Amino acid sequence: MYGLSNILFNEQVGILATSLTLFYPIMFALSRDYLIDFALVAMVTTVHYLILRSEGGIKRPWNFTLGAVIGLALLTKPASLLFLIPSWIFVFFRSFRSRKDLFALLPVLAIFLLIILPWYLSSYHDFIKINNFWQKFSQTNENDPIKFIPSVLWYFNALKDVLISPVLLIFFGIGFILFLALDRERRVWSYLTIWVVPSF
Repeated sequence: MYGLSNILFNEQVGILATSLTLFYPIMFALSRDYLIDFALVAMVTTVHYLILRSEGGIKRPWNFTLGAVIGLALLTKPASLLFLIPSWIFVFFRSFRSRKDLFALLPVLAIFLLIILPWYLSSYHDFIKINNFWQKFSQTNENDPIKFIPSVLWYFNALKDVLISPVLLIFFGIGFILFLALDRERRVWSYLTIWVVPSF
């Protein structure tokens, strides 16, 4: 989080963002829950830092690290790919226009395939069976929606259960409006949009 904020803004914002994130109640709860969501948050944040640090996988030697961490993120949870691909493509093409070094992507792809293929090839059928079982279980026992639109509506409705304080939400709204007003170049806003909207 510090590195990501430092690249997008500056060192002071990095320190503040890291401190605030550590005090998020949801982060505190996830770190003590017997689920992989906290690890997923950590891996996705690390990959986004490396996407920016390696300029989309073009800048050496950071592209080697990017490939390794993408592989580890996919081993943590396959859904992590949804949070990575749009912003990776966005940053890569912005960097490619100036550097035009397509071969720098080869180590990224080779390393992450080397990490994930042994597990995915040996466990593919078991993974599909378990995934199908849990989808049916969630739908029948927990009433979790499977289709896209009902799922979006369900999550919006569930926000009220994790909202700590409506007053704090007002402060967040004010801060977000100020951020949009001060981000003159729209660099951070465009990256945030590419990261959040497609994955949602």
